[in-house]
Amino acid sequence: MLETSIQRGIVNSVVSKNDPLVARAKLTELGLMEFLVAPRIAFKPKGEMVKAQIEALQLREQNVLFVDDNPMNLNEVKFYCPKIKVLDARDESTDDFIENLISKSKEDGGKRHKNYEVLSRKMNDEAEFNGDNEAFLRQSGIKIAIVSGNHNFRFAHRIEELVNRSNQMNFLKSRIPEGTGTFLVGDSYTYTPYSVFVRDRFGSYGLVGFACLRGRKLIHFAFSCRIMNMKIENVVMDMLVKKHGLTDCPVRPENPDYITVVGDREWEFAADMDGTANASAKDIMVMANCQSGIIAHYLGAPDRTDAEQAPESFSLRKSAHLAHKYAEKYDTLIYGIFVDYMAAYWGNKFTLASFTSNLQIAFDGWAGVKVYVLLPPGSEHAVVEHTSERTTFADLNNLVVRLAEGHKNIHIVRLADFVEEDNDVTADLRHYSRTLLKRVSEHLRGLILDPIAQLGQPASQSRQMSVT
Repeated sequence: MLETSIQRGIVNSVVSKNDPLVARAKLTELGLMEFLVAPRIAFKPKGEMVKAQIEALQLREQNVLFVDDNPMNLNEVKFYCPKIKVLDARDESTDDFIENLISKSKEDGGKRHKNYEVLSRKMNDEAEFNGDNEAFLRQSGIKIAIVSGNHNFRFAHRIEELVNRSNQMNFLKSRIPEGTGTFLVGDSYTYTPYSVFVRDRFGSYGLVGFACLRGRKLIHFAFSCRIMNMKIENVVMDMLVKKHGLTDCPVRPENPDYITVVGDREWEFAADMDGTANASAKDIMVMANCQSGIIAHYLGAPDRTDAEQAPESFSLRKSAHLAHKYAEKYDTLIYGIFVDYMAAYWGNKFTLASFTSNLQIAFDGWAGVKVYVLLPPGSEHAVVEHTSERTTFADLNNLVVRLAEGHKNIHIVRLADFVEEDNDVTADLRHYSRTLLKRVSEHLRGLILDPIAQLGQPASQSRQMSVT
């Protein structure tokens, strides 16, 4: 039961009025110590110890269940912690209650247990440390990685959970409506999201912070209590002030020299980020740079979808030779080729020949997977800027269609078919309104997620569009 509860995100501990050496030896003998976080054992009142344990683990009373077979202990704990839930172990319904609690808890693969093990090691070390809190933090080796933009798409579930569960360190008391986290981190037109990962010499704390701006207004600023008193939130606020000019700050901006901010691709954090990503296997990749997140959100399958954004996003110049890697990992690719209609992506050394050869390499590398190429509106007047030859969007569109004809798995989606208003397309023809992207995504959802239903619809019920 303990092992199952850990896999479902429940943290277990023991508070015992006993001899510490004897009790720990018995727990070890029974093989239970590995399932427990920070056992608190001493000849002290249980109510006092439970209250201290809740504070040390930075929990909320109402999120804690205390089980004991002594009515005096149950009442004493309830006196010290009025909001705690207590159960009498002698009650016949207790086992059923606990089994039901475990079965209804969301599976997290033991992540929460591991996070609290880190906190437990830190608590033990801090208790033995001879010095003040700042001196302890200085020797802790604290590092922060801040992830920006729709790189956070794969963390949407954890971000939503963090903001909605945080109270004491949810500085704006904001909440995210259930199921909308992907939109918040994916809509780069409206929001600027940041997630915060933390490590120190005791281990990884995982994704423990989230900040989000709408324009220049901070709308979310929430952190896990596991990093309380480490000044993580102050460092993040300092970054926001310097980067966005914020003046209305819920916490004081600080930049203590004992905290190191590293890049979000630092190797130490790679496993933390992979472990935080939505656990289910992804089989769809959206490659449309800053517009990937919006498309991925409206596609409506967050558990199956990944979304890219520069500087890691696919581009013909840098990534064509790696196209086969995408085919090995995903079943479906949504490729906004309009990204590559920009000379800057070619180091301002764009040529029609290089575009053609790299696109052919990419198409060959994607053999065996479905690819939907989002083609921008063509124009004889729109030119790929700063090139040695006059190449128009219409020229490139015709070339893409011609090359795709030799690949049955490559499907062309013409964005021009979805234009309903003048402001659906910007002047550069490479950026589109949210409503246009929503229409495109909803159609792709029919093709990718429910192709049989889509094919079975009468023409009057389905959008007529150019997909080849």
